[in-house]
Amino acid sequence: MNNPTLLPTILGTLIGIPFVFVIFCYASAVCLHGATKWLGFGRIQGSTAFKTAFTALFVTTMINFSIGLQFASIFSNRFISSGVRIDSFDAMRWAFSPMFTLISLGTSLALTALIFSRMLYRGESEKPLSFQDALTLSALHYAILSASIFLLVGSTVVFVYAVVSFMPFP
Repeated sequence: MNNPTLLPTILGTLIGIPFVFVIFCYASAVCLHGATKWLGFGRIQGSTAFKTAFTALFVTTMINFSIGLQFASIFSNRFISSGVRIDSFDAMRWAFSPMFTLISLGTSLALTALIFSRMLYRGESEKPLSFQDALTLSALHYAILSASIFLLVGSTVVFVYAVVSFMPFP
């Protein structure tokens, strides 16, 4: 197993994943800051928003990763035991099914609300957010974050398509 591209791929992944995660946490903190203002929960510090977003994203990522591994294990064992040979694309399609997405979404919202209710306070007082308020904040936070990512990715795709379509090909 002498693959010359394996080591750079592993190193790039080990360096790239934390870098992307921190950038995503900053974006999430900005969205959290906007969601708290929108709901009238008062102003939160930038460091508190980042710490809360980092904790929430880290916990939900680890839980969802373990749920995904369980789904992959269940479905791959089902196919292996039935004698059906599947490729990795089919395994991923079964592992990240709509059922996984629903379980992941519910788990993420509930865990994020729990973390928000423990780490954020209502306004300038020392009164923590209730779970109901934290769940509302969590849902709005994910909605703003998802819309921001959708707009960013969509505009990038449109820009790349426009640039490529006007390039003269030899």
